[in-house]
Amino acid sequence: MRAHASPAQSKSPKVRAVTLVSALAGTLMLAASGPGAPQYPAHAVALITPTTAGGAIDSSSRLLANRLTETMGQRFIVENRPGGSGVIGASAVARAKPDGYTLLFSSNSYMVSTPLLLKSMPYDSRTDFAPITEIGRIPLVLVAHPSMKVATLKAFIDRAKTAPARINYASGGEGSDHHLSMELLSAMAGIRLVHVPYKAGPQGYADLLGGHIPAMFIAPGTAARHVKEGKVMALGISSARSLEAYAGVPPVSEVLPGYEYEGWFATFAPRATPADVIARLNTEIRAILAQPEVVHRMHAIGIFPKTGTPEDLASMLVSDTERIRQLMRQTGIEAR
Repeated sequence: MRAHASPAQSKSPKVRAVTLVSALAGTLMLAASGPGAPQYPAHAVALITPTTAGGAIDSSSRLLANRLTETMGQRFIVENRPGGSGVIGASAVARAKPDGYTLLFSSNSYMVSTPLLLKSMPYDSRTDFAPITEIGRIPLVLVAHPSMKVATLKAFIDRAKTAPARINYASGGEGSDHHLSMELLSAMAGIRLVHVPYKAGPQGYADLLGGHIPAMFIAPGTAARHVKEGKVMALGISSARSLEAYAGVPPVSEVLPGYEYEGWFATFAPRATPADVIARLNTEIRAILAQPEVVHRMHAIGIFPKTGTPEDLASMLVSDTERIRQLMRQTGIEAR
């Protein structure tokens, strides 16, 4: 009896080779889209901050980037892109490919205040970004150069009343927390100060240390060492939170009842970034910010960690926009 060859056996070596290659290609395509696909992140991730090095945003973003590098197995690299009241850095992320490899570490100043202050914006904070998670809340400290010869907030206010529109204060730009917190204080205290905006908060603070600017609100961690050394005077804290490095420094509300101001930091990705990437980042960041050592280091910067879901952050953007809009009306700040 003659043996009949099977279809596979009857194919020529060339046909069998093509069949094998096709099968292998199909297997690779399946693997690329299935459970065996390379997990995010597969290479380095850029974490853009819209400010200069040296401030609270920079310090906290680097702390987070280092921990993400450890937990996610790829480098998270902080890139400082200051300027334009945060527009330059935020725009770079809004325009980036939505693949999870370009992220934004920003604050309410750049995601809420700047869009309200500028009539023409290259992005919409609420629609051009995918929220990841809030990072934390940050009160500010009102500091003054010793040459002002004021040791208390009341003395500062009394001095300003005797010299209307003659005392300058620094900020990290229009709409920054340094700016809005001082304008709120001025409105509530009935004083007139002169706003001197800088490219970023650390630059203004450097001029304060040099005696070129008499006062400003600044992140607690930035000024703590200089307050201890007597190089600047701490006059008040913008919220009722207790700050270890500022024991004995009262909240502004003790002199101006009802005064309260805090900023926040948060992370974002470009709109249309895959949901699974956002979920992974949210999980990793929330776990990092729950670590006692990280909490301690954040407190040293002046940040009180607070995280949540992407939906929580999206809701906060909406509510905080209304809060800042009302503050601008109260202080007479107009969009330009």
